[in-house]
Amino acid sequence: MLRNYGIGFAEYNELFEKQAGECAICGTHQNEMDRPLYIDHDHDTGDVRGLLCMKCNSALGLFQDDSSNLQRAVKYLNG
Repeated sequence: MLRNYGIGFAEYNELFEKQAGECAICGTHQNEMDRPLYIDHDHDTGDVRGLLCMKCNSALGLFQDDSSNLQRAVKYLNG
């Protein structure tokens, strides 16, 4: 964690507590997952944004961390 994201266990636990052990996007609690919450970060700046479940973390990656892509997806879903 420290090498990849610049945070240690204390910072991870602080984020975990701040998010009440839930994914920052979908709200699924850690207890409902097989894996720990992933550390999400901005790929351009390296800044840690929060903790996400595997599905939400993967989705952001598939949308290339581009809010325009996500907005188009929301528009599409809403018809």
